[in-house]
Amino acid sequence: MQVHDSPSGRAARVLLSGELDIAAADRLRQTMLRVCLDRDLVLVDLQGVTFIDSTIIGVLVAAWKRCGMSGGRFFLTGVNGEPRRTLELVGLTGLLLADDGVPAGLEAELRQLLDAPAG
Repeated sequence: MQVHDSPSGRAARVLLSGELDIAAADRLRQTMLRVCLDRDLVLVDLQGVTFIDSTIIGVLVAAWKRCGMSGGRFFLTGVNGEPRRTLELVGLTGLLLADDGVPAGLEAELRQLLDAPAG
């Protein structure tokens, strides 16, 4: 799990990988609590994730709510394979995927975060 901040600190990208289940939930929850503070945009990149369970989905939904309560935006990016099918099954793709637009003024930061190396 890696966190990359934008130059202004207004946006962050969280890179996740592997199988994410209940064993990873507490660490992810703590990371998301920290990352969602005072950020206008949080991107969680699931490109390297091969599996997510309901516990992880709960952590991601809680982070989405937390970001929204503080006026920020929360998106998942790089969602493919089994994780995408799981999110489709529970009806969350329209809510969490990064095709919903970007807050005004953050387009350049979003591009920097998406272009940042994944390792």
